[in-house]
Amino acid sequence: MMDSAEQRDTDNVEEADQQMSMNELEGAEESDASSDSEDAEESKLTQQALQLEKQVTENPYLYDTHKELISLYKSLGELNALRTARDKFKSHFPLTEEIWTDWLADEKELVDSKEDRQKLMGLYESAMQDYLSVMLWVDYCAYAIGLGDADKCRDIMTQATSLAGYHLTEGKLLWDLRLEYEMTLLQTMQPSIGSCSTPEQEAAINEQTERINSLYKQVICTPLVGIKSALAEYEQWIGEEISEELQESHQKALDIVNSCNKYENELASSQTAEGKANVYDTYITSYITHHPALTSCIRCLFERALAVNCLDQNIWIKYTLYLEKTMTEDSDVILSVYKRSLRNCPWSGALWVAYCLACEKNGETLEKLEGHMEAALQSGMQTSQDFLNVWTTYCDVIRRRINWAEIDSALLDRLRAVFERAIPHLLKYFGEEGDPDCALPKYWAMIEAKHCQNVEKSRQIWNDTMTGYRHDKAVAWLEFANFERCYGDYKHCRKVFQRALKSVTDYPESICAEYIRFEREEGALSQLYAAQSRVADVREKIAKELKDRKPRFDNKKPSFKGGKHTQSKDTKHNKSQSKGSETSNQSNDGKHPKNQSNDKPSFKKPFQKTPQLKKDFSGKGERKSSNVNHEPVAVYKRKRNQSATGESETTPSDTADTPLFKMPEVPSGAPPAKKSKPSDEEKKADYSQTDNTTIFVSNLAYDVTESTLTDIFKQCGSVKEVRIMKGKGDKSKGFAYVEFDKVECVAPALALDRHPIEGRAMYVSPCNRKRSENTPKLKYETGMEKCKLFVSGLNYKTSAEQIKGEFAKHGNVKDVRLVTYKGGNSKGLAYVEFYEETDARKALLAMDAATFHDFTIKVAISNPPARKPPAASGTGYVPSLGGPSKQLQDSQSRGKSKTQINLMPRVFQTKPSTPKPKTEKPSTGPTDTPSVKMDNALEAKPGPKLSNADFRTLLLSKK
Repeated sequence: MMDSAEQRDTDNVEEADQQMSMNELEGAEESDASSDSEDAEESKLTQQALQLEKQVTENPYLYDTHKELISLYKSLGELNALRTARDKFKSHFPLTEEIWTDWLADEKELVDSKEDRQKLMGLYESAMQDYLSVMLWVDYCAYAIGLGDADKCRDIMTQATSLAGYHLTEGKLLWDLRLEYEMTLLQTMQPSIGSCSTPEQEAAINEQTERINSLYKQVICTPLVGIKSALAEYEQWIGEEISEELQESHQKALDIVNSCNKYENELASSQTAEGKANVYDTYITSYITHHPALTSCIRCLFERALAVNCLDQNIWIKYTLYLEKTMTEDSDVILSVYKRSLRNCPWSGALWVAYCLACEKNGETLEKLEGHMEAALQSGMQTSQDFLNVWTTYCDVIRRRINWAEIDSALLDRLRAVFERAIPHLLKYFGEEGDPDCALPKYWAMIEAKHCQNVEKSRQIWNDTMTGYRHDKAVAWLEFANFERCYGDYKHCRKVFQRALKSVTDYPESICAEYIRFEREEGALSQLYAAQSRVADVREKIAKELKDRKPRFDNKKPSFKGGKHTQSKDTKHNKSQSKGSETSNQSNDGKHPKNQSNDKPSFKKPFQKTPQLKKDFSGKGERKSSNVNHEPVAVYKRKRNQSATGESETTPSDTADTPLFKMPEVPSGAPPAKKSKPSDEEKKADYSQTDNTTIFVSNLAYDVTESTLTDIFKQCGSVKEVRIMKGKGDKSKGFAYVEFDKVECVAPALALDRHPIEGRAMYVSPCNRKRSENTPKLKYETGMEKCKLFVSGLNYKTSAEQIKGEFAKHGNVKDVRLVTYKGGNSKGLAYVEFYEETDARKALLAMDAATFHDFTIKVAISNPPARKPPAASGTGYVPSLGGPSKQLQDSQSRGKSKTQINLMPRVFQTKPSTPKPKTEKPSTGPTDTPSVKMDNALEAKPGPKLSNADFRTLLLSKK
């Protein structure tokens, strides 16, 4: 029996063991399955985290991606990766109250050492700098209290109440916490029961009591919700009522709270950020208007508004402007707010500009300021105006650092480099809208012309600007012309107007008006005529386009006088009058009178070309021909002035049979000889004897006096006489004769050829008054000169001394000749002569295509071509730089002076079909009558030369 019982017990134990083994196996299998599932989920989360990490690395400005990555790392329990992700998030974005609360809570659980506590305090400091949060300040103060450092805790609480303690509805929490802490410190200072306090303890107790007393007074006078209870506590603590003055301040605070309740209620009821922003804007404006002295409360309102609408740049701008106005001495606070604004709105160009100006005002170095500007350009601004403002401010910052009295070339190069970057950048990414008003090119051109005295560089900037999309904008052309008028010269200003007439399409009339006004104020009469002619052509073209343009609505055609477009008619009429009128607005003035009857013959002009003014190639417009009649020629009929005898002359239209020319009355005797000037004849006789001691000086400025020439030439020897040739009005003609006492003085005087006088190079040559013997000769040799180099492409401001100094580096320079215009301005050309041919070759290889004074020059061996002889026809035309073409000369562009008019009646101008040999006829007059040459240009065919006697015979002969 015993054996069977034991057997059963053994079987039961084995069954139990087997069951337990099976259960353990099943549990292990389930555990393994669960572990596998968790591993798979963890692996999936890890892969997601890696993908998000890659996205953040490529673009760190993905806000939502940062938040998702932090959430994944927190789920995975990866502490180090979580801290790294949060640090990256904090470095690129300001964090909200919720994110900071979660982060600080995690870190507080992990604090285990003094080092950890220091790191946590640093996180609290960072959290306080992002947005205003009363609850975060309360948490920060509570944690500081736990550290046991009274001084550190008091500093943190003072900072908390000064920044967040003026929150109308929540600020009292911080004041209560601070009062409670100070009360606790006061209790710890009390002596123990049954002991007396020492004098030191009494002093500490009194100091702490006064501190609490001051805090209570500050609280009850601050507009906060709940200050009534604070007043009751204060009165209970001091055991008496407060003073009347304090009571009055407390009542004012209560009144402010009551006036602000409506705004607080609107904020509580508003559900959207936009609605809250509108309420805050009204709230802040009201506070600034009615309580401007409460700057701490106003700052707190701004901070509250930004905590809700941190991406609204307008609030940041308004906030910073308020700080600059009210806290001028506390620059650190202003700069800290600017930095926070750019962390929230890095795309705001206005904030970047204001921040850089504030940094410059604070005295930061140029390197730091340039770093701020470069960061602004990389911050992701969206509009062209933002980029334009930043680029302009960038230039301003560097320009203000340059002392223009002593220009630092390094700073100037940095400024030019910024301009060279800015203009193409705006044009590339924004096109015409990048800088619609040409602000940067105008700025740059002004600096080059005004401060650097580099007008050519400024002109190049303007030309590059006007060759782009602005070539048809009238405003840009007018500013270009104004620039030339202010900093350039009238010659280039005139060219700008002429180019503008061909290019402008939006407002051409403004160009026409300004062009005429410019010529009236600054130009000569010939230039005014030319401008009026050009303007008339443009106006005629515009009028024609308007006339050809069909009306949009046929039933609403505008009525024109006479059924024609009046403006077009006036414009065409004024085209014929443009050279005979001195007013710029003649195309819009009244009409000219017309013929009164149609049966009278129309007015026929005499066979005489209208005199034309000489084209002024010098750009000064002062020199005029004395033989040209400048009176405007009218095409309409008018009565002439009475003659000297008192009889009134009539126009050709009054009498149809009136001859075009009045027949000369020939006396019975010989025709009178042409009167001669005895003084001139005497002078010619004297001049023939003094030519050897006289030189001819030309290309003089009109204000050069005889004493000036005497002072210059007296170094060559004793000056006997200086004669400046003068015309009408006793004005200089620009040339003179200088006579010396001895012939030996002439050679050194001729060496002064091209010597500058008052900005113009004077030309000195031997005196030879017989023009027929004067043959044009070149002063310098033609052909190849191996010791002389021809240099082109020079900067117009470069002097001969500077050229010599540069080329002297390669050899011994004998002479440098700078080629100039008559006005003394450089043509950008020069000849450099060396003593040795080898030195010239060295300079040629070294200087060709080199950069000299910001210009790329070209250097070659001097080999000027020989001058061609004058034409065989005897016209005397010699091509010159800037001179008129041969076709223009042949077309009589200059016109004819009074002495060149053919006075022979046309009835006697008939020439025989075959030329006859010239025969001498007896003359009844004096034999010494000088012969008169007829103008070949007015004759139909060339004929034999006639004497006065022949002419008299023709007049007296009968058909």
